[in-house]
Amino acid sequence: MNIPPGKSAFLVCGDDDFRVETTTREILDALVPADRREFGLEVIDGRVESVGETTRICRAVRDALISDGLFGGGDKTVWLREPSFLSIDRIAKSEETKKNVAALTDAIKGGLPDGVCIVVSTLKINRGSSFFKAFGGKAGAVFDLGSGLRERELRDQADILLHEWLPKFGIDMKPAVRAAFLARVGTNSRQIVAELEKLSCWCGKRKAVTVDDINEVVAADATSEVWDLTDAFAERDATRTITLLERHIAQGENEIFLTQTLLNTVSTLLLLRDAQARRWASSGGRGISWGDIPPDISECLDSSDKDIRKTLSGWRADKVARQAAVWKVAELRAARHQLLTLREELVSKQLPELFMMETRILQALSVPAKRPATKNSALG
Repeated sequence: MNIPPGKSAFLVCGDDDFRVETTTREILDALVPADRREFGLEVIDGRVESVGETTRICRAVRDALISDGLFGGGDKTVWLREPSFLSIDRIAKSEETKKNVAALTDAIKGGLPDGVCIVVSTLKINRGSSFFKAFGGKAGAVFDLGSGLRERELRDQADILLHEWLPKFGIDMKPAVRAAFLARVGTNSRQIVAELEKLSCWCGKRKAVTVDDINEVVAADATSEVWDLTDAFAERDATRTITLLERHIAQGENEIFLTQTLLNTVSTLLLLRDAQARRWASSGGRGISWGDIPPDISECLDSSDKDIRKTLSGWRADKVARQAAVWKVAELRAARHQLLTLREELVSKQLPELFMMETRILQALSVPAKRPATKNSALG
């Protein structure tokens, strides 16, 4: 990493602990050469459980910023790691904590001695606080990796991370293989890198990774397992759907949660299939293209928390578009009816849950439409 000239105060923050950690390490590597790490870097652990500990930590950081490198001479970098007093409410709201953080903020804003740098890494921080803004000055640099990201943003980040790390492990994936990998491993950065390392060892001297390699080696997280189930259902693969369903039930997954997940999938497919049928939407391999939608329908989508025009993008959009194309609108309506009925039956628990689920899901996958599609939109 190239450090911008004239910068001496660095803040790294975001929900993704792996990216916060790796970004911080890159900054430290650029600031403190390996042969000076022992004397040129002072690490202060900011994880505290009381106001008293916060006072001690803040004082230690201020003292470190005005003292020479350990054993005197040379440049120095102070790393404040995970200052929990910035995010734990009962500590952060304390008047003593506010006073100590304000003093530390003033020290940073006032400018550090020549050759002295500070690096702060944290998962949680108030982005409107004076402490955060202190790193936005002329001598500061903020590496904000995001907080509270939506599913689409997480997928985009995961795709970028995958692109960055594939060359580091000496392997390569075609677009379809990348999509299969991310669909299986999810969006957790640490797990993505761990699974890439496993794939690298598995492939040996072979660079090209295949879907078979992913199915053989890559571990699926809980979220991606649900994606496997919903994908099997959306693709109308009855055998695979029931196999995955039985696996989830055996692992103790909640039956109503699984049913609701399938309902959400059907709702998305129904909206998209209806839009395809009305020529409001089309897919050409690079996401979904949206045409002229009637104003009232567009307004209805705009007011929804799950507007598929925003939540579906890239490879996932293409995949869902292909899945929707294997259904008729009336079939999806029938499937939705079966799953709504299943949800009610699960609440009453008149029969064994797995029996009810398998019966209704198979009917949802195979029941032919009993009446033609009407002119009413799926949104109604």
